[in-house]
This record gives sequence, C-alpha cells and structure tokens, in this order.
Amino acid sequence: MKQQKYLYIVVVMVAMCTLFITLGAYTQGEDTMPPLRISKQNTREAAMTVPDIKFTGHTTFSTVDDNGDGLAEAVIAEVEVKILTGGEYSFIGTLKKNGQVIANRPFFESAISSTAFLNEGIGLYTIFLRFSGEQIFQSGENGPYQIELFAVGANKLATTLTVSTPACDHTQFSEIGIQFSKNGTILTGVTDAAIDETGDGKFDFVETTLSVEVRTTGKYRLQGTLSKGGTSIINVGISVTLTRGTHTLKLPFSGLPIRRSGLDGPYEGIVNIYDANDHALDSLEFVTQPYRSVTFRALLELDGTFNDQGVDTNGNDLFDILRIDFGANFTEAGTFLVRGVLTNQALQDFVFIETLMTLSTGSQTLTLNFQGPLIHKQKMEGPYEVEVLVQNPDTFEDLDRVQLGQMTKTYRFTDFEPLGRSVARAISLTGKSFDKGVDTDGNGLFDELHVDVEVKLTTTDFYEWSARLVDVNGTEIGFDSRKATLSVGTASINFVFDGKLISQVDGPYFVKGLLMFGKTGANLVNSDVVAKIQTHNASKFEVNSSSVGLRSFTTVTEMKGIRLTWKTISIKENHAGFRLWRAIKDDKEGYAVTMLKKKLIFHQADCIKGELTSANTDKLSQLISAAGISKGGSCYSFVDTSVKNKEGTYYYVLEDIDISGKRIFHCDAIAAVTIDQGLTMDLEATKDYCRQVTGSRNS
Repeated sequence: MKQQKYLYIVVVMVAMCTLFITLGAYTQGEDTMPPLRISKQNTREAAMTVPDIKFTGHTTFSTVDDNGDGLAEAVIAEVEVKILTGGEYSFIGTLKKNGQVIANRPFFESAISSTAFLNEGIGLYTIFLRFSGEQIFQSGENGPYQIELFAVGANKLATTLTVSTPACDHTQFSEIGIQFSKNGTILTGVTDAAIDETGDGKFDFVETTLSVEVRTTGKYRLQGTLSKGGTSIINVGISVTLTRGTHTLKLPFSGLPIRRSGLDGPYEGIVNIYDANDHALDSLEFVTQPYRSVTFRALLELDGTFNDQGVDTNGNDLFDILRIDFGANFTEAGTFLVRGVLTNQALQDFVFIETLMTLSTGSQTLTLNFQGPLIHKQKMEGPYEVEVLVQNPDTFEDLDRVQLGQMTKTYRFTDFEPLGRSVARAISLTGKSFDKGVDTDGNGLFDELHVDVEVKLTTTDFYEWSARLVDVNGTEIGFDSRKATLSVGTASINFVFDGKLISQVDGPYFVKGLLMFGKTGANLVNSDVVAKIQTHNASKFEVNSSSVGLRSFTTVTEMKGIRLTWKTISIKENHAGFRLWRAIKDDKEGYAVTMLKKKLIFHQADCIKGELTSANTDKLSQLISAAGISKGGSCYSFVDTSVKNKEGTYYYVLEDIDISGKRIFHCDAIAAVTIDQGLTMDLEATKDYCRQVTGSRNS
C-alpha cells in the first residue's frame, strides 16, 4: 500500500493538525463524545459508484480550538478514499441534520464550500474537510450530524458517502467571540439619547446603548460612525474587556463634530466590533433621533463681529501684518493653542499662525496676526477666509474648529512686505555664527551638524525661525525650523542638520534663507548667507545608505486620529516607496508592532493640499508610492484613524524601500505621541529597540 497523503484546504493543514482537539470515539446511542478519537467504519456508500475512485468507509472526526478558549472553531473530517484510476478528483462536503444544512463552509467568513482535491495515482489517501464551528453554533442543533460527501472524477461521474458524526453540543462551537445577536436574533438594537453633561442647555454628546452576546472572554473594540446622506460626521471607538454572557454597552458620540457639520438628524449610524487582533466580528446599523445640530455644545461660539486690518510697522507703506479681530464666546476657561489658517478663495495657498492664549469664559475679542511676508511669498490675492482651530497645548488634541463667517477685504499680495526686509530693526544679525559636528552613536562620524547664528533683539518675545543648509552649488541638503522664547539683547538661534544628508556632497556648506518671526510682529527675512561652514567635509559625516533624504517626520493629534507628516529633502532614482510602522508599548508585553495600510496618499512640495489617508484599511496596499525623483524633496501626510479615542503612547517609524527590495528603517527619526494616560514617552529606548529588531542605524 502506498504511503497515505494528506490534503489540507484553505489553510496549511500541517500546522492545523497539531492544534486539533479530538472529539473522541463514537458508538451508536451515546449522548456525548467520549474523550478518545477513533476511525468510524459504519458507513453507507452510495449506489452511484464509479470505478475511478471509492470511499473505503474509514472516517475519523476531530475538532479545532486554535485560541484555547474551550470552544471549537471547526469539525475536521478525515476520510479515507481509494483511487482506482489515477487523475484529478474533487470532494465537496456538507454537514446536515434531518435534511437541514448545518455547516457547508470551512470557515464562517469563507466564500467557498468545504472542499478537498486530489491529483494522484492509484492508492489509498486521506482527505481532510473542515466544517465551520460558527455555522454549527448558529444552527442551534446538537449532534450527531450527517456528513454528505460528493466526489467527482475526471470522467464527471460521481460517488457519494453519508456518515454520522458523534453526538455533540452546538454551544461548544464558536468562531466569533462576540455578536450583537443571540441565536441569530438581534438582542436589543441601538437606542440613543442626547446628553447635557454640563447643564448649560446644550448637548455634549449622543449616547448610544446596545447589547452584545459574548461567548469568548477577552478584549474587544467598538468602532462607531455617524453620517448624514453619505457625509461622515464623526468616528469614535472604545475598548472593553468582557466575560461570557450578555452585556449592555454605551458608545458616546461627541456633539462638537455634529455641531460643526451643520447637518440635522436623523443620522445614519453603524457600529462595528473587533477582537484584540482587529478582526471584524459583527456590525449593526441604526438611525438616530432627529437631532438639530445647533442644539449641541461648542467650545468656541462666534458672536458675528469681525474686522481685518493691514499693519505697517516700519512706515514703508507695505503691510507687515494682516491683523484679524473677531468676537468669540468661550464656554470653558483655560490655556489653549489657537491656530489661524488664512486661505484665498481658490484654496490653493494658505498662511497659518499659532499662539498660546489664556482665555476666560464669556465674550471676548481674539486677535490673529498673519505675517505679511508669507502672504507676499505665496502671492495670495484677497479676499481671504479664516479658519480657527483650538487645540489642547499639551496633547495637540483638536477641541474645536470653526470657519469665521466673513471674508477680509480684497488685498493684493503686493500690498504686503516682501521677503528679505527687516521690521524696524527689531531683529538683526550680528554677523557671528558657530558650528560643530555631533557624533550621537560614538562611531567617529558626525550624525548631526549644529549651527548657532547670533542675532540682536529689541524685544523679549516668543520667536520662530527656519533656514536651509545648501552646498556650494546652492542645492539644499538640509532644513530646520525651531521656536523658543528669547530675551532682549544678543541671543543665539540654533539649527540642527542631518549629517547623513551632508555626507552626500563635500563642503563648504552655507546656511541661507533665514526666516524669523516674533508674536508681536517683528520679523527678519534674509535670503543671503548667514553662516558659512568650512571645517567639515562629506567624509566626516555618517553615510546615508537610504534612497531617501528625510527632512522631518512629525505627529499631530487630530479629531480623526494621529496625523503623520514627513518631508523629504531628496529622493534617489532607485526609491520605490515607503511603509509606516506603529509600535505600542505596555508595561508587561513589550512592543506590539503593526504595519499601517494606506488608502490615499498625497505628496506636494509644501504639503499645501491633498487627501489625508486612513490607516489599517483592509485589502489596500501597504506601500506608499514615491512622489518621484526630486532634488527638492516632497511632503507626505497620513492619518492613523485606528487609534482614535484609544489611550496609549504610540511610536511611529518610517521605512523606505528601493527598487531592489532593500529596506531602510529610519530608527533615529521616530515620531511619537501620548493620548490620555499613556505610558511615559521613552524615545531613546524605542529607537534602540527599533535598531535591534531591524539592524538599521539610519535616521
């Protein structure tokens, strides 16, 4: 007799075989399955037998409990067949009871039937057919069941077999650990109510209540969405740990996005439930009550007053500042990061500012000072629209966002101060600069170039500055921007440039294109060289083996999730694209690492416009394609929506890939953010972990 050969369907059954939990021996009349596994020979072979193949009558049953929760995910039937004429054969199985189909798929979510195939010569073989445990559970029928097998050979004639399983309890099967239904019937559906938590007469959130039936104790995540007519309004999520049984859960939807949407209800809702591995288990659709958007509370209420004014600080008849004053009523007191975004009607260009404001409750006038040289640089023609974004200054969480209802006067960009002029000598250069190479990993090569430029200030203020590092040909090989409070008198503004980008070309190097602004309106724009570096050349700097020159990689928390933005200085010809990785650390289990998947991606020279993306979108490519070969680099943006409303500290690392498949992880440029009560951020430990697991020291 030839050696038996085994065929596994859908998954690699070699691995599965070690995980079987045997149902045991079966004899006629028993009510339950004994603990041992036997071969069953009491079978009935159908009359329509063909000479090509036949069932021998030997059949063995077992179960699979891969997750060890005591519930079986499937029944496995091992059926012995004898091939009389070599060739290809197909086998289809169905589990029935009293003529009713109990299970006919290997997995509950499978689109194919329980099927096996053979392409062998004459001999004895064992085929494996898997039957969904979830189908068995949802049938509500206890065993024994009858397995009907149907075999087709090359001559298209068929042979069949009917064999009974041992007795079993259908409640001992499950593939889905949690559902919104029990025994196929929805438990309660979704009810909703608007809640005024502060008692100010405005609703703070819509609270939805729903019930779930848990068959497997564990961690689960509810993800809910409200929309109106196809327009998404808000996405929320909560994580819960649930034991077996029926549970009532509450999922709150913040009222602010509803208010800002301007859309009145009823709203269409959907709630999805996921397991700890982010596998979608069940979903439930619902429709809310007919709420009105204006009944929900906002942090920032506009009173309708608005004024814009161009300000000339140096008397040259050109505006250095565009000042916007507007009336607002804050419903909460506190210190906020207020960001203003100025756009033209074409929405092609924008200028933004951000400032810390300590505000009281009640009506007040807020002032935003937009820098005139930036408006001139963008060649932005008025009138302009203004959007105001209020954020938590510690976490950068969006607290409110509103478009001011009026537009500015019709300014011309030539009305504003051009780049390159100083404002009343409030900021001036002393002509002194200092530089040094910094070796961060102790290998004798510089990882960073630090440059300090000395300035003279007439006002103590909060300043922002930026500049470019260029080679002797004027090609940009570095960029840095920083901010700090500086005191009146002589001060140093510092820059840190990436050594791996400098290693691509010999010196001398030059710091050019200095742009510096203060909150009070002082600015310095200098397109000339402000520092010359002659003491270093390319061989002294860390070599960059990556196909990408990375300028920056940052995170910002938004209402949708965590926005990741990275800018490249250069992209080589062999660059294929990027991947994004997220690591979450806990106190006990170390790092949980996930590759993020992209839906849409944009790349623009200055990140001016484009589509944001969604993370962890199934069945979409993980590779973020390159923007193209560029000496000037490009800008990418991506929103990880899977962490919305989830507490934790999240670390992100960028991987770039060349066309040969070479992978570089930018471990020294990890971006991180902490939401709510996440663990204390430890960038250096995470960088070390990244280097250890990837073998990469690139930044």
